[in-house]
Amino acid sequence: MHLARVRLDGSELTVLTEGDGTHEWTFSPDRRRFVDRWSRIDQPWITELRDARDGKLLAELGFAVVQIDGMGTNWRSKAFHDVCWRNLKDGGFPDRVLWIRALAASRPALDATRVGIYGGSAGGQNALAALLHHGDVYRAAAADCGCHDNRMDKIWWNEAWMGWPVGPWYAENSNATHAGKLQGRLLLTVGELDRNVDPASTMQVVAALIAADKDFELVVVPGAGHGVGESPYLVRRRQDFFVRHLLGVEPRR
Repeated sequence: MHLARVRLDGSELTVLTEGDGTHEWTFSPDRRRFVDRWSRIDQPWITELRDARDGKLLAELGFAVVQIDGMGTNWRSKAFHDVCWRNLKDGGFPDRVLWIRALAASRPALDATRVGIYGGSAGGQNALAALLHHGDVYRAAAADCGCHDNRMDKIWWNEAWMGWPVGPWYAENSNATHAGKLQGRLLLTVGELDRNVDPASTMQVVAALIAADKDFELVVVPGAGHGVGESPYLVRRRQDFFVRHLLGVEPRR
């Protein structure tokens, strides 16, 4: 089973998946990209991040791009989920760190000293946490519209992982609390009119970083909503950010 794109008149059929196997896919919110997972009876699962316009991989800049399903993520057992209970600040990282180090040991061409991470919403919270709690592993992070403090986000999502009533573990899991631990390069992005995660959550982190005398980059997009990090301008800024701080070269325009 493959994913393809075709015009309504039946012309210009373009197959967007590539591997020889059965595929399943999940689109990004703007449907410009998708994660493609495929396997067959003699081939374990392979996961690829692809462009929905032409199906190519997004590693053309010279990066190895991976998505690692660490403990605490969804669709598993209660014991698997419990790793994240009142522990969103470190959700999934122990597994990711072990995976990165094992991969680098088995593939000498990969440089484990130049690792970046990016994400939006809860993923934005997680991306910044990488530099706060695992700055010895991650060198750069791009965090979009992150729910950096779970005391000020929509209540139902946070209660699912952090419980009720609010206790001291909420502050302990806040990125603002740990802003002074920042290592590496940080790009923060947020939409001015985000109705999903209050933009004040990003600004709270900004204030804490300034108070801790930490350097970072910030882009606030006027009039934009949740997920603005996947807009063409900020995708380009994110790519340039990683090229500059992980590859060590100035991006070509």
